[in-house]
Amino acid sequence: AQRDIPRCRLRDERPGHETQVRLQEKDAKYLYEWVDQWVLDDKETVLLKGTPVIVFGAYNFDAPKPWLQLITNPLALDISQSEIQNQTTPYLNTILQEQQKIVAVDEAKK
Repeated sequence: AQRDIPRCRLRDERPGHETQVRLQEKDAKYLYEWVDQWVLDDKETVLLKGTPVIVFGAYNFDAPKPWLQLITNPLALDISQSEIQNQTTPYLNTILQEQQKIVAVDEAKK
């Protein structure tokens, strides 16, 4: 019997936007415990955002499973540095601004 792979929900900054990523349960737990969680000021106000996660690419469910190519080609799923830069650059300023907020809160605690 094949077990359903748990989904990890990733929320977007825009209300109502989220992405689901299928991960093995142990990987989902590792990711959840590794990242910084949001810090709330009250029940509705985000004081600090957690670790940013950028999910990109599309998955063609009708095509052969790409991870099966890894058996014969260990580099089949590699992502080039330029592709990573293309995908992350639009978010970089926002990520850096949010990191500065974290630093400011940490400094205020000292």
